[in-house]
Amino acid sequence: MILYFSGTGNSRFAAEALGKELGDSTLSLNDCLRTKKTRDFTSDQPFIIVAPVYASRMPREIEEYLKRCRFYGSRDVWFLLTCGGGMGGAADYCKKIAQDRGLIYHGTSCIAMPNNYVLLTDVISPKEAKVKAAEVLPEIRDLAACIKDGKEFAADRKFTSLKGVSAFADLFHLLLIKDTAFHADEKCIGCGKCER
Repeated sequence: MILYFSGTGNSRFAAEALGKELGDSTLSLNDCLRTKKTRDFTSDQPFIIVAPVYASRMPREIEEYLKRCRFYGSRDVWFLLTCGGGMGGAADYCKKIAQDRGLIYHGTSCIAMPNNYVLLTDVISPKEAKVKAAEVLPEIRDLAACIKDGKEFAADRKFTSLKGVSAFADLFHLLLIKDTAFHADEKCIGCGKCER
């Protein structure tokens, strides 16, 4: 079972591509977070968690949510993170989640997707983003092969170079991850224009 959280679509793209390669189902954690209910996940196939990297770790809300959930069936878990440039020390947090939930940790891998963090950098056009996203499909196939064979993801030094940045993740979250300016009221018709 592939559980994913996606803020802008990068992680959803990776999760769906991985699901296609593995013939496995995907489930959005975005929907689970909206209900705020702890879930029991059951799967005979390995668990795969797909999420973006925020300040060298998974989004804190996803980490906290996964630590409250229960996992039944398979005990194996792999983590696939999407990033703009690096995952820093995110693998350490992923390993801790696996240990806390009694899962067998098989590693964390990271793939570079189109950078879409609009506060600090320019973003590429939607056309360029589609091309860049398609370029990661061979990497996703390789990761799927590792999972099928029960192999651990190899540590990739190019994505862990910013490991020290993880120490600033809480400060980053406090100062830059805010949604207080965004809300919907009864006038919302769900057209998706604000999301686009």
